[in-house]
Amino acid sequence: MRHRTVYAASAAVGQVLTGGELRDETPVAAALEAMARNIGLTDNEAARQVRRGIERGATTPRKAPTDGRMLRDAGDARDRLVAWWEAVEAHHLTGRGATTTMRLLAAFGLLAMRAGKMRVSESHRQLAEAAGVNSGTVARHRGRLAPFVRVVERGNRATGKPTTWQLVVVKRVASRTNPEGSPTRISGLVHHATPLGSPAHDLWSRWPSGWRLWTVLDESDAATVAELVAASGCHRSTCYRTLPRLAALGLAVTDGEGRWRGVVPEGIGDSGFVRSRKRERHAAEREAWAGWRRLALDERRRAS
Repeated sequence: MRHRTVYAASAAVGQVLTGGELRDETPVAAALEAMARNIGLTDNEAARQVRRGIERGATTPRKAPTDGRMLRDAGDARDRLVAWWEAVEAHHLTGRGATTTMRLLAAFGLLAMRAGKMRVSESHRQLAEAAGVNSGTVARHRGRLAPFVRVVERGNRATGKPTTWQLVVVKRVASRTNPEGSPTRISGLVHHATPLGSPAHDLWSRWPSGWRLWTVLDESDAATVAELVAASGCHRSTCYRTLPRLAALGLAVTDGEGRWRGVVPEGIGDSGFVRSRKRERHAAEREAWAGWRRLALDERRRAS
């Protein structure tokens, strides 16, 4: 392990030597050999490992970043954190869960400010305590945090090792406007428009057979179940189960003689079909509950 440590350190130094960040190899090699002797290597072993490491590092030169990514002190890190938070606020996160996402990002900024660097090592529980949310919320929002916070090294709950996070200053996040006129959605933070023919559309969530059958159905030419089985690769029984469900959703029609045609209905071109149906059902349930509550209050008043 000592030989390997000296070799790795010498290879890293060899990279920056060849890249021009260090000018004189002699004092650098002398310092590395002194370090190697201090950890128990003999003079010959130290000289050999340092020489081998520097030669290996010279094959892949490396220079310091020129775009401001290198942080030299805590003040530099604070300036970088301010730029990171300004980039977060500039994207105007919207949609479901945006408030929680902002609370988590603010917690990351607070912890990074305390540490004085753009990289922090915190567990999900520590992040949850800083943001005032449940620890499971951190795991659920990792995909939404991805544009601004990157996981460098995953933690290990068994050993107690925390996850290492890197704050990333994002200049631009790909976004698109929902065709129905809703606010701009930010990719990776909320759901955005997805074509109905894409398997990522929420209509096909946990229903791959429905997507395979619908994509082979033609709007003009009707097909029998046998033809659909051959074209889609689905089992015959799967076709018999799936086709009536497609018809109930308005995605397929039959002529009554065992031939089916595909339909592209209006109003479900974006990825919100299933969610919109859930919202309608929940609205109906809330309305029914409000009606029941009014009746219960009226009966209570009459009884009193």
